[in-house]
Amino acid sequence: ELVAYKPKSKKTNIAHAIDEINKLLKRRSIIILISDFMDDNYQKSLKLAKIKHDIIPVLISDKMEKKIEPLNVLVQTENLEDESATFLADYSSPAFLKDYFNQNAKRREQTEKTFSKSGIDFIKISTEEEIYKPVMKFFKRREHIRAR
Repeated sequence: ELVAYKPKSKKTNIAHAIDEINKLLKRRSIIILISDFMDDNYQKSLKLAKIKHDIIPVLISDKMEKKIEPLNVLVQTENLEDESATFLADYSSPAFLKDYFNQNAKRREQTEKTFSKSGIDFIKISTEEEIYKPVMKFFKRREHIRAR
């Protein structure tokens, strides 16, 4: 059913995805949720899903969320999830870059805090590194904890 699913919009809706999984999966399952988690209002659905399933969020980040060298360029960007939303990014402005990086850091920190408060282990993966090491580290840590 998930393979044939046709989304109604391009907008990220993690809560809806989790709710659909909860409806479809009748038995306890391992759910690997891969996202940058740039979404709101999924926390309640995540907590409910954790009761029934083993949820493993994989938090994806990109180096450009953390560091971009100032460039003498203005870029008008379009939100791919909502074509009507555009904004002008001034990559030559240290103030713009500082605000951009601070917002991303706060979002990542809040996402990680949400997982931790919910008792959910997660994997952090950056687009600039191989995925093998963080995934293996996660499962070795889990194996070690469960062996106790």
